[in-house]
Amino acid sequence: MGYGYIPQAASVTLPELLGVGDNATFGQGSATIKANFKANLMPMLIQTIGVRAGFAIGKKLMSKQRSFINTRIIDNIGLGRTVRV
Repeated sequence: MGYGYIPQAASVTLPELLGVGDNATFGQGSATIKANFKANLMPMLIQTIGVRAGFAIGKKLMSKQRSFINTRIIDNIGLGRTVRV
């Protein structure tokens, strides 16, 4: 299982999905959408949880540096009310 978008060489156009056009029926591409959703569900969940955890850990680890930037650098150049790191 790889991470990221895993294309299955199947696509659905909007006319196929809505049933607009000569050869299209309503909901024609729903099976393809379900297959793509099932193929990409686990990588999506892993990445979502991983990014949230990574930012939470990074925020804790970098809190002193962020505080230094906010109090010593940004306030001194006059951007204290508009910018926060």
